[in-house]
Amino acid sequence: MYRHKGNKGPLVLFDMDGTLLRPDSWRENGVGYLYEGMADLLAPFIEDHKSGLLTGCEIYRIKGALRETDKRLERWIQMGHFYCEMGLVQLNNGEKLIGAAHEEKEMLDQLRKEMSLHYELFPGSEIMVTLVPRYELKETIESIKEDFLSIFPHWANKLTVTTSSEAVDFMPRGFTKANGIEMALDYGYYPIHFVADSWGDIEALEKIRDDKLGLAALVGQAKDDVKERWRKGLQDNKNYAVQLQGKKKTAIKEFMSMIENFH
Repeated sequence: MYRHKGNKGPLVLFDMDGTLLRPDSWRENGVGYLYEGMADLLAPFIEDHKSGLLTGCEIYRIKGALRETDKRLERWIQMGHFYCEMGLVQLNNGEKLIGAAHEEKEMLDQLRKEMSLHYELFPGSEIMVTLVPRYELKETIESIKEDFLSIFPHWANKLTVTTSSEAVDFMPRGFTKANGIEMALDYGYYPIHFVADSWGDIEALEKIRDDKLGLAALVGQAKDDVKERWRKGLQDNKNYAVQLQGKKKTAIKEFMSMIENFH
């Protein structure tokens, strides 16, 4: 457990899809839009706090969504406290780090080659393969996972498969958003706070909660099964974990208020 305060102080991390970003909105312009009113909360906050995004979104989608929503948020991009692609690709103060070994990159190249024969791969991911439902074919998040395991059973033990509100992500086994938390700790950030919404965020949320690294918060719009798992660990760690009651902008406002009073 980390008990030191680090030399860089606190870091506040946000999930993107479903937490800040309107579900399905990236289909409108290729990058997406933040929830209504979210920019008014984020713009002043990022000026006063070291903050970033712990997300499965590729960096071009992050930049595009922020720019398309509100020009004030371009400042966030320039500040560069980003933890992208589950923590495997990281942009920190303009420095890009890849958290995967050479053999893992080769493995993913082979996976892409095989999967491209059956799927249209979401572009831009460097250290994972991302699929989004083709709704015109009546695909869902769950049907994509089941279909993948039936077509590629030989990959099942080599990959970590996570889901968000928008996509299914395939990456080298053992890598999740919790790796982004580890990288942030190694940089010297502490405490680390994180607000999120989906199954793909659970390991990172639980790491912060169980290791008492900061405040881990689940938003009110999270799905019921995610909330049920989250509830199981709340009572024993109530100073480090919270189920937010609000949704969208209200949830983020709750989260910001709580970390200001975090001890």
